[in-house]
Amino acid sequence: IFMVGKVLELSGYVSQSHAEAQSLPQPESAIHAIRWLLGPAPAIVLIIGIAIASTYSITRDRHQEILLQLKEKKQAES
Repeated sequence: IFMVGKVLELSGYVSQSHAEAQSLPQPESAIHAIRWLLGPAPAIVLIIGIAIASTYSITRDRHQEILLQLKEKKQAES
């Protein structure tokens, strides 16, 4: 949310109340920023996330190994 606000600020977004909404149009740069923030930007982030997640290979054996390590660690702390 912080980054969206900064992108809109940098694009020249005009903050306005309902009373002023009819008198001050948004600059074209702000409209383009809004379009990017609602369309391609989330898609790009999703694709990057999928790519990162696909590199993390976990099998049933690896999962069991992790569970065993956690169980051993918990027993050692007790």
